[in-house]
Amino acid sequence: MGVLIFINSLGALLLGAYALKLDVKNKVNRLFFYLCFNLAFWMISYGIAIYASNESTYWTWYKISSIPFCVYPALITHFFLVLAKRKFKSFHPLLYLPPVIFIYQSLKGVLTLDNVEKSSIGWYGVMKISTIWHVLFIVYGLSYIAFSIYIIYKWGKETELKREKSQSRYLLSFFLILTIIHLILSIVNSPRNIIILKLPIVMMLWEIGIGYCVLRYKIIDVTPNIAIDKIVNSIDLMIIIDEKGNIIKINEKTAELLSYPHNEIIGKSIYDISKDKSKIINFIQKLKRGFKNNCNRQFTFITKDNELVFASVSLSVLKDKFGDILGYLFVGQNINRIKQLEREIYENKLSREKQKLEKKNELLKKIEEYNKLKSEFFENISHEFRTPLNIIIGTLKLYNIYLERNSHIKDIDKLLKYTDIMRQNSYRLVRLVNNVIDIIEIDGGFVKLNFVNCNIISLVEDITLSVAEYAEEKGRNILFDTEIEEKIIACDPDKIERIILNLLSNAIKFTSNDDLIFVSIKQREENIIIVVEDTGVGIPKSKQDVVFDRFRQADELLTRGNEGSGIGLSIVKSLVEMHEGTIEIESEYNEGCKFIITIPDKIVEYMEDINSSVAVTTDNRIERISIEFSDIYS
Repeated sequence: MGVLIFINSLGALLLGAYALKLDVKNKVNRLFFYLCFNLAFWMISYGIAIYASNESTYWTWYKISSIPFCVYPALITHFFLVLAKRKFKSFHPLLYLPPVIFIYQSLKGVLTLDNVEKSSIGWYGVMKISTIWHVLFIVYGLSYIAFSIYIIYKWGKETELKREKSQSRYLLSFFLILTIIHLILSIVNSPRNIIILKLPIVMMLWEIGIGYCVLRYKIIDVTPNIAIDKIVNSIDLMIIIDEKGNIIKINEKTAELLSYPHNEIIGKSIYDISKDKSKIINFIQKLKRGFKNNCNRQFTFITKDNELVFASVSLSVLKDKFGDILGYLFVGQNINRIKQLEREIYENKLSREKQKLEKKNELLKKIEEYNKLKSEFFENISHEFRTPLNIIIGTLKLYNIYLERNSHIKDIDKLLKYTDIMRQNSYRLVRLVNNVIDIIEIDGGFVKLNFVNCNIISLVEDITLSVAEYAEEKGRNILFDTEIEEKIIACDPDKIERIILNLLSNAIKFTSNDDLIFVSIKQREENIIIVVEDTGVGIPKSKQDVVFDRFRQADELLTRGNEGSGIGLSIVKSLVEMHEGTIEIESEYNEGCKFIITIPDKIVEYMEDINSSVAVTTDNRIERISIEFSDIYS
């Protein structure tokens, strides 16, 4: 009898120790150890009571054995709650309230026994239901056992893992059989020696059943236990995580690589030591869906010193013999050296690109300086041209005034004609110089528009009416029409005048006596449309592609009587585009020509509107008309 109790007690302790050895950090394992220790304590104290030298000693050890006896139903219920992953954490402490009350009552008096007798084996208690405490204790034990059976049953129904379903079925069957055996031994009127042997027999059956479950189904080893020593030590990185991402195994080289003590990194989340949480989660989801990993992927890990470690890793799933996922295995190689070489190559390439960029910037700077010098040179040349021309033009104006006042001078008509020719050709030179300088400044990016909020309707109308008198002298009729009476937009009035004068000058050149020139304005959505149209000779389709090219003229035969350099329309196109607009041409040979300018309808913030008549003075406009129309001969 004593040997049987000793073997059972030792077996329970060894079973509990084995559970701790598998995973001491796992709560299920720790609870199973407490359960085994409780049973061993119960059997040892019970054995001492049986072999007590007298009745008084028996009662002392019986009361001591009542402590694990009262705790057992609550402890096994707690064990099954945690094993089945029931979410009753706040309820767990309440499980131990009844055992505390019954332990107190047992130590204070007698809980389940009325008397004690002695047999050939030893002392045994005579149990009679004689007190309310005895009845309450039986209700407590049966209710907790019934609740445990319900927990196991629900666990087996709800889990999707084959391993857990098998564990549930086995535990449920074993628990029910053991409970029935215990009840039979408790109820049936057995010989005294059998009554004494009841506890060791039940405990032996309990150890055999639970022990088999531990070894067969790994009920306690809920995380994979892989012998790292059998894996080649030369692997740079080897990590095993459970389904929650917690690290459960790691080789020494990995711990050294990540600068963690081996025992400190166990239990940490893989996501705490990696910068690729989303990548790991996505890949694990693929593995769960049956994805086969046939290639390595790059992961970045963080050492304890917050340094980065780059690794080429193969990630695979670990399954038990039932096909349930136990965890995931990371096996990889440290590629820090490769990354360092890549970084050095990148830095060298970046350095070379930087040197090239510096050379390009230096070259651009020289080009800008050259363009600036070129612009200054042409400005000086322009000044040198304009100064004598202005003197000549001013002198001719004074001489013309003198001739008009002295009409009696001989051959005055010829003199006036000659002064007009000289003045017109002087304006032609000014116009040519202006166009050349404009082209150079546009190419060099030196032209800046002075945007103001201006009434575009009044501006274009004033320019058109200013040219009307001149056009009538040339036998042309100019008509102006608008769909809207006023429209304020952001533009450069000086450049708009330049555009309209150039287009009107072209219209007069390419029309004959009694031809019409139309200038109209309309608004379409968020744009202002300015159209300059004539009924002249038009431009052939084959020539329309070159009218905006520099130094090209649409019809060389027509322009022989109307001189020009062929850069006016090129400047017009550039000025329109600087307004973020477009210019198009529509023409049929001998059916007239139409230039369509589109300018966006927008305004400049925080600027007062100005009147078009203020933007350009009358004297300046007359002067500009004379210059712009200087290459049109009578």
